[in-house]
Amino acid sequence: MTAEVFDLAVIRGAIDAATDAAELDRREAAVRADLAGAVAHLTFLRDADAHLLRGFDSWGAYVVDRFGDLLAELRLAVADRQEVVRELRAGSRSMASIARELRLSEDTVARDLAATGDPAPDRIVSADGSVRAARTGRAEVPSGRLWERAAEVARRRGPRGVTLVELARALSVTEGSASGLLSYLRRKGLVSRTDDRRRNQRVHVYRGEGS
Repeated sequence: MTAEVFDLAVIRGAIDAATDAAELDRREAAVRADLAGAVAHLTFLRDADAHLLRGFDSWGAYVVDRFGDLLAELRLAVADRQEVVRELRAGSRSMASIARELRLSEDTVARDLAATGDPAPDRIVSADGSVRAARTGRAEVPSGRLWERAAEVARRRGPRGVTLVELARALSVTEGSASGLLSYLRRKGLVSRTDDRRRNQRVHVYRGEGS
């Protein structure tokens, strides 16, 4: 299929119209429906500061949340890809698991992190759910039981919190296991279930050391 040629001047001229959620909804749906034109739609969304209008702190966090299941399919511009790589890394992901998800080489992931500044989490969650210290010379955190890993994922998500599906993906466990982990963390007072929803999933926010 021949990719449609988009006039970026026209796209930028239309940005003023992207001030309501309906237009953002339409553009986000267009990314999914038409991967051939995804770069142009993403350019529109970025120039429209869609991440701010949706309440995200960064463009990378927005792309990961809205299009996380499409990351390997999207032909991201280098700057966009670097932000996505940094966001995944900040979520305690190993370079190998990031490379696998985005279908990149680990060398490319390493270069992207070097370009943007590796957030270097204290712990890295590998694709198999195991937790290890990041290769940064930092002291290793000794605990590694599954519920502690779940608490760490919630902690690193900060005020954005984590949903059941996101936790299952981060730990490479079933959604049923993730649900049980969140229930256990609530009982321990480590997370709170909020009324906020992301992709129809309740958001859980880390509370600290519990009561």
